[in-house]
Amino acid sequence: MPRITSSGRVLAPAIITLPKADGKRQLRDWLKSFLEYTHQLESPIHFLRWAGISTIAGAAQRKISAEMTSHTAYSNLYIILVGPPGTKKTTAIRMGKRLLKQVPGINLSADAPSVVGLMKDFGDIANKEHQSLSAFIGELSSLYENASETMTGFLTAIYDGDDDYVKRTRIAQTESISRPWLNLIAGTTPTWLGDNLSRSAVEGGLVARTLYVFSDEVITKSPFPRYTPELKRLECALVHDLAHISVQYGSFDFEGGEGGDAYRWYDTWYRNPSRRPSIQDNRTAGYFMRKPQHLLKVAMLIALSQRDELLYKVQDFEVALALLNTLEP
Repeated sequence: MPRITSSGRVLAPAIITLPKADGKRQLRDWLKSFLEYTHQLESPIHFLRWAGISTIAGAAQRKISAEMTSHTAYSNLYIILVGPPGTKKTTAIRMGKRLLKQVPGINLSADAPSVVGLMKDFGDIANKEHQSLSAFIGELSSLYENASETMTGFLTAIYDGDDDYVKRTRIAQTESISRPWLNLIAGTTPTWLGDNLSRSAVEGGLVARTLYVFSDEVITKSPFPRYTPELKRLECALVHDLAHISVQYGSFDFEGGEGGDAYRWYDTWYRNPSRRPSIQDNRTAGYFMRKPQHLLKVAMLIALSQRDELLYKVQDFEVALALLNTLEP
């Protein structure tokens, strides 16, 4: 019988046929079902949960956003899983990518892309209305192998999805991406991060745009996880609903409008000065300034995990805030 190894590799996988789209979801909560699907794996639950959130973002692409007065929050995230060797960061990342690869129309980067490679990946996307690209990178170091400063600047520049990104090459030519959207999840160790996270990454804003998920938990489960018929059916349903999410299009609003509970909740939280630390650290100050945008993005993905209705509800914000708060210590 096919089974999943403890590293997340599937031995002799069964052929998964995408169910015919019928306009209906098969799962009540995609993220909860993803955690059930991966429950035999030895990755910490925090890694699996954020890998699942990144996978939802990969399906949503640039077609889903939240139009705010000062900016547009798109569904993409930069997520870095941080833990010592052996904490199965790549396992969690691999499982999200495995599902997303089965969804038609999703663009995935190479496993170790350069800036030039990412520019080419964007250029190869035929649909210029939303040049949506997801990068599921097992080792963050592979992204920074040759030109860390260049990669830092590139990732910072395209994070917000502003139209018409233009890059000038060494031979004075220009390359452009009309509507860039990059969703990134990668893994690394605390040592690599400490040795290689440059000052420009902090002061230039990349750190503020990135969610760092830390765990040093080493988990041991069965060495023989089983790829059961139930898991096969669940995988099929997970892929089906990712495909369903991938055809959604529009902008999020607050349930009930400006007078609704969700609007009032967000307004109260935003105005509360306690959401920022009283003693600012220049290395994290940028993150707390950008936390409202992170909250809008994560709440959007929590909502998409459960329903098609593009409306923020109070519970979406509460769950998203709890998830972000767990990262901050």
